[in-house]
Amino acid sequence: MIFKRLLLSSLFLFCIYPSLIAQDVEVTPLDSLINVPEKPLSISGFTVPLIFGGGMGSQNNPVLTTPKGDEATISAGGGLFFGSGIYYTTEKNITVGASVQYLTSELTPVTKNGSASFKRVAFLPEIKLPIKIKDNSFINYGGGVGLYMNGKLVVDSNDDTQNSINTVYENTSGLHFILEYEENYPTGLLTAGVKYYNVEYEQASGDTLFPRLDGSGVDFYLSYVFKL
Repeated sequence: MIFKRLLLSSLFLFCIYPSLIAQDVEVTPLDSLINVPEKPLSISGFTVPLIFGGGMGSQNNPVLTTPKGDEATISAGGGLFFGSGIYYTTEKNITVGASVQYLTSELTPVTKNGSASFKRVAFLPEIKLPIKIKDNSFINYGGGVGLYMNGKLVVDSNDDTQNSINTVYENTSGLHFILEYEENYPTGLLTAGVKYYNVEYEQASGDTLFPRLDGSGVDFYLSYVFKL
């Protein structure tokens, strides 16, 4: 009889013990641990970007021939470029500033008959307006008027039937438009974008092969932006 009472008492305690423990322990839902709210980062102030990219020019100009007799061309737009600048961003993420970029276009396709390049420097003031995606992510759109300087076409021919060319072009200006994705981090920003620009070069001095060159094109770029 005593054994039976002890057994019943033990079963009763075993059944109510979890409810006693649950009253003292607060369980944190798993969802609240996984879905931590993202806090907006400070975006206003001065920034310095490092910019790298490449693109395609709107016009290819024949300057040499390959051993098979095909045209080898050069474009005054597109090519590869890198640069930096300084910008200021307001509390509403409107950005104004300018960058300086060094651009070079090379011969396509490469041929043993010679080489060619068109090099220039661009000063690009611009304004960017934001479309907010979430707290720290934006789509920016905008543009500006760029100054394109020190344009120089150099063609070195290894073929006796083709002449080498050295032509300097006048400084010029042109509109550009940008569309980019921006992601904010505590120490900086990462951007990826596309730029369309409309530029035309006119010969200033040197050999006359192309008195005018269409320097328009579309560029794709990446940049990491340091917050100051």
